[in-house]
Amino acid sequence: NFARQSVTDAGDIVRPFTLRGLSPDHTLVLVNGWRRHQTALVNNFTYGMGAGSSGVDLNALPTSATERIEVLRDGASAQYGSDAIAGVVNFVIKEGEFTPFVNADIGRYMTQDYPDDGTIFSANGGWGVKVGRGSLGLFGEYRDRDPTNRAWADPFEDAGSGVPDSINSIGQVVEKRNPVPQPNHHWGDGVERDYLSFLNFRMPMNEAGTHEIYSFGGYSHRDGTGNGYRRYASNSRNWPEIHPLGFLPEISGEATDWSAAGGLRGLVGGWSYDLGAEFGHNNFDYNIRNSNNASLGPCLDTPCAPGPDRVLGTADDPGIPNKTEFFAGRVLRQELVTGLNVARPLELGLPAPLNVAFGAAFRRERYAVREGELASYINGFHLDQDSADVAPAGSSVFPGFTPSDATDEDRTNFGVYADAETNLSRQVLVNLATRFETYSDFGERLTGKAAVRFQPSPRLTLRGAVGTGFRAPGLS
Repeated sequence: NFARQSVTDAGDIVRPFTLRGLSPDHTLVLVNGWRRHQTALVNNFTYGMGAGSSGVDLNALPTSATERIEVLRDGASAQYGSDAIAGVVNFVIKEGEFTPFVNADIGRYMTQDYPDDGTIFSANGGWGVKVGRGSLGLFGEYRDRDPTNRAWADPFEDAGSGVPDSINSIGQVVEKRNPVPQPNHHWGDGVERDYLSFLNFRMPMNEAGTHEIYSFGGYSHRDGTGNGYRRYASNSRNWPEIHPLGFLPEISGEATDWSAAGGLRGLVGGWSYDLGAEFGHNNFDYNIRNSNNASLGPCLDTPCAPGPDRVLGTADDPGIPNKTEFFAGRVLRQELVTGLNVARPLELGLPAPLNVAFGAAFRRERYAVREGELASYINGFHLDQDSADVAPAGSSVFPGFTPSDATDEDRTNFGVYADAETNLSRQVLVNLATRFETYSDFGERLTGKAAVRFQPSPRLTLRGAVGTGFRAPGLS
């Protein structure tokens, strides 16, 4: 479920998805069988999921690179670790030599009750180049999305004049009575510009192709916007000297994502193996526009905030003027995974070979918060425009991260697993799995799983699974 988001802070820009109704970070996402790193963004206000989660940004992968998507809807903690409580999604990337291709499309919303908007243009392509015995797949995508707005006109908006517009029962302006454009709120998609790239390399090391090296990875950058709620002209978060008609603040976010993976796989004595590593990085910058820090007062050119002693011109004054644009900070996440997986079919006198797999993986996670600029979080202690109380501090819509918020933490994880699967008959498949996992900050756990698949006819399949699992708290 990839729910639309609006007025959810940065959730408008980095949209999470859910599987089986569980949190975004309860689904493990793989690319070519290797764990995909999560985003740095923590979901606090996103609809349809609990707060505190950090999922994987599926929009950081070019669509042209995807050969197919595999979904395991069983809880798979006993096979893949605690992130797989809801299941597993595996993106398989195109490989081999193929003719260059380009796809482009454009669309626009045309509705009866709203102005036409939301023009979307996207172009993606790929090229599979032969490199010796192997191949190199190159992929790219560009997406350009204009905003949509399905907000109704606001019957309470008066631009500080005390005279609101006349609004009918379906949110349309019947009589305009003040200078604020309607609708004054934003409910819909924000602006989005995406630049995405990906590559997939494989090279057999011998003529038989029993051993090969591989590598894949990509880079993406997104500029996007999300709006908060409108601050009216008379609101304590506003200064008419700065925003005479009030303002609709905007989070203009920048999401940067890159990853690199590589390894060696092959066949030895009937055993297939895959030894490799993957590193992923994601960061999100909070840039606030069309806002202000009300506690710094109504002055954009010279400082006028009095500081904690409420007396202007003393030593505790912040000494900075107000602003309408702020850098409110950065969140950053990195993951390093290295592992070995081994598998082979065994003849044990069963109706079909027993497919056995086992392996081990080590992971290091890092999460960091960088503070925003001083004006984005400081309390200037200026009274609000009614002189009734101290005006709210921090950049309006998203106060910046303070020095005490700044952090840089890491943890490690080690896990080993074993998995066995076979067909007891043409209709019945059974699977058993177990995994031991230990976290440096959370502890350790042994989990298990049993699953059965019964297919009495090509038109009917029954599946069931029972297992134990756990969800280690996310580092972010």
